[in-house]
Amino acid sequence: MSVRRALLGGLAVLAVLGVSLGSPLGAQAHALRVASSPAADAVLQAAPAQVSITFGEQPDPHISSIQVLDTAGHDHTSGPAQAASGDPRTLVVPVGSLADGVYTVAWRTLSAVDGHRAAGSFAFGVGVSAAQVTAVGGGGAGGSATDTSPPPSALAVAGRWLLYA
Repeated sequence: MSVRRALLGGLAVLAVLGVSLGSPLGAQAHALRVASSPAADAVLQAAPAQVSITFGEQPDPHISSIQVLDTAGHDHTSGPAQAASGDPRTLVVPVGSLADGVYTVAWRTLSAVDGHRAAGSFAFGVGVSAAQVTAVGGGGAGGSATDTSPPPSALAVAGRWLLYA
């Protein structure tokens, strides 16, 4: 009877491993933007003193960055991105004086949770029309984001499962 139990237990472990290894590896969250202030495609009457971005996972603030660029490509940040007080998933960067115009917020993160890199951008405007912001930002109402990390290798997945076992 104990040989039968051991055999069934071994088959159960193999089934779980098979399902886990066969499932898509790209479904991990990474540190992608979920909200920001100002919001993507926002039109503001007054320039913000800072830009904040909240991510789906905690980014490493020492390696992650946020830039606020004008249409000529000049960076208007006046300090490094830092984790918001009380919310480690939000990075905040101070910005200098912004004239009326359209600005692109470009960000890069390294997830402190899973080590994956991600990058993205979105636009907002100060004292301009929504059409001007849409022309620069692409009208994506959320900006663009890319995962720049390669998927884990089969050896890495197998090693992680061996560690769990």
